[in-house]
Amino acid sequence: MHMTEISMASNAPLSKNLQTIPVGDIRLGMLVHAIAEQVGKLSVINKGKVKHLTIIEKLIASGVKSVIVENFPLINEQRKRIKSKKLASNTRSSSISDDISELAEASLLLKRSEKMYAKYTESVQKDLVVDFSATKPLVSAVYQNLAKNPDALLCMSMIMHSSDYLANHSIHVATLICYFAQKLNMSKTECEQLTLVGYLFDIGMVKTPSTIRNKVGPLDDQEKAEIHRHVQHSLDILEPLKLDPQCLLAIEQHHERLDGSGYPNAYSGSKIHKFSRILAIIDCYDALTTLRIHKMPLSPAAAMKVLSNPDYGYDQKLVLQFIRCIGIYPVGSLVILSDKSIALVTKTHKESPTAPEVKVFYSLLGNHFVPPTFINLAEVDLNQEIGKRLRVIKPVLASQYGFNMEQIVS
Repeated sequence: MHMTEISMASNAPLSKNLQTIPVGDIRLGMLVHAIAEQVGKLSVINKGKVKHLTIIEKLIASGVKSVIVENFPLINEQRKRIKSKKLASNTRSSSISDDISELAEASLLLKRSEKMYAKYTESVQKDLVVDFSATKPLVSAVYQNLAKNPDALLCMSMIMHSSDYLANHSIHVATLICYFAQKLNMSKTECEQLTLVGYLFDIGMVKTPSTIRNKVGPLDDQEKAEIHRHVQHSLDILEPLKLDPQCLLAIEQHHERLDGSGYPNAYSGSKIHKFSRILAIIDCYDALTTLRIHKMPLSPAAAMKVLSNPDYGYDQKLVLQFIRCIGIYPVGSLVILSDKSIALVTKTHKESPTAPEVKVFYSLLGNHFVPPTFINLAEVDLNQEIGKRLRVIKPVLASQYGFNMEQIVS
């Protein structure tokens, strides 16, 4: 395709299934037939595929408003040609792009979890004995949901943010720890035990004054001591549950570190239970990646870098397994692609950790939202050189662009 001084491929087969789109919606690999609207005088000499990002940039700079392209996403045709039997066998574990009802189910489960946690904290604040009878059915529902379709619940958990940090944190940790336990091939009983622990382990924080919990800046020794007491508060509050000993250890030791730098007992090495080591990793990861009153969130990649630093005392073998479990670009996170679009990660692949499935929703070229397009980056442009394929450039945070994540997912 040639447009005055712009050179593009011209030998791609074209169909008559055409549509008009804004120029900012063009992505690499699209087949352009003609300019639909412009303020300049460019013309399409040879119809063809957009091969280079500079083509899109020059079109915008030349005053092109919209173009006529072959109906997209082109990915659907590529999938039919290259989808292997291995990928076909995984269709029962559908991505969120395949079954919106799974997202709705996940959202309802999370809202149910949030309301339940609010009731528990209200009882704690009033010094009442908490009725935890509804917790175990909830834990079972989380386990079953993750076993059936983890992407939906992981995604909704990632974007769910209520005004109550403790509720958010408990739900995120419960979801992530259950998923991680499943990936570690732990038994159903152990998975549900860890989910229960992840949901309730920090409930003792309700007893800590909010002025200390939300303080901006370093804590003094007295404030640190008050924070440390939340562990015992949690154990006392949860006493009616008659938890299994290893669950109690997980709660008691989740702030212990392998190098002995943790609290409340400065345990080290083998003295720290495996449940505690797992909980410590998930607890830190979610705390780092969640927006809080006194700090901005880190990207998942930045949080993983912290966890991977042995100086912080986390079990490095488990950290590596956790990173492999949730992926370099976790489900529910945002990434910038090489065509200058922003996408939501909807599914990760163990065999292609840097090429997840994504939902493109925003163009940085035009700085506007675009019609949602679902793309499996592992299956895009496989016939091209690696350096020219559509790929993830870097992770990005929703807060950087003021995105409403719930609207993006819906």
